[in-house]
Amino acid sequence: MIKLSLLIIIILFTGLFLSCECVTDINTPKVVEPTEFADVLLVNAIPDIDSVNLLSSDRLIANSLKYDDLTFNYIKIASGINSFRLTNSFDSSVVFNSMVILEKDTNYSAFAYGTQSRINLLLLKDGINPAQSNISYVRFIHLSPDADSVVFSFDNFSFNLKLAYKSYSPFIPISPGVFNLRVKSTFTGAELLESDSLNLEAGYKYTVLLKGYYNPPHKNKLGYNIIKIPL
Repeated sequence: MIKLSLLIIIILFTGLFLSCECVTDINTPKVVEPTEFADVLLVNAIPDIDSVNLLSSDRLIANSLKYDDLTFNYIKIASGINSFRLTNSFDSSVVFNSMVILEKDTNYSAFAYGTQSRINLLLLKDGINPAQSNISYVRFIHLSPDADSVVFSFDNFSFNLKLAYKSYSPFIPISPGVFNLRVKSTFTGAELLESDSLNLEAGYKYTVLLKGYYNPPHKNKLGYNIIKIPL
């Protein structure tokens, strides 16, 4: 009887062992690589932080994005719900952390802005539909923390847009040409910034970004970036 019971136990144990699906890497999570992407152009417009890094879902996406960069390129980032974390390149401290939703096959511009005490991110779609290849498009963004609300103009042509801090215009169609950029306070009418010979070419869209501090002293004084993107 004892031998029979022992035999039954051995048979049951063997059956259980053979029917188990062994997981050899139970402690090693499988890395799922993204297959769908959005394209994001990131701009560091934080006058208090010279350089930032971008991490998306804990992956380093962009390293040492400098405030004074003059060239801007799209970076592929997994579409869907993503965490965006900005760190100071100097000491790796986290200066911004939030969730964003990116649509696949969509182009975005992401502008990091604010002051040392409060950093934010402005995420804008870059698409124009329909777009005409024989004209130019221009968009204005105001990210200077201490400047008045402003009006942008090309030569004597005002776009009649009153833009306060953190606000922006849509892409506006304009005939190609060479223009003088003027930025004036809507409160006093004083000219805050001017730039000569801005060449707008057909088949491109431009972002005119106002950034930096208007009131001295600060090394990153009021200035602008021109971001040129083909249609």
